[in-house]
Amino acid sequence: MNDEHVKAFNLLKDKLCSVLVLASPDFTKAFEGCDASVIGIGAVLMYDRRPLHILVRNFTYVKESYALVRTLETRQH
Repeated sequence: MNDEHVKAFNLLKDKLCSVLVLASPDFTKAFEGCDASVIGIGAVLMYDRRPLHILVRNFTYVKESYALVRTLETRQH
């Protein structure tokens, strides 16, 4: 890592630790934000361009477990 990376990391760390990052809910405003892909889902629930809640889930283990279960089901005698 060079000096620029260290400065950027420290700035990000300071911002995340010193200010309220997530907004408080205001149910009078419309919520927006969602995304999905083959390997997982992610959502940033937000309004007025401010994040309210962040969710990230990876499907890798779920898909591998499902594949194992389906394989075992087809091999039953």
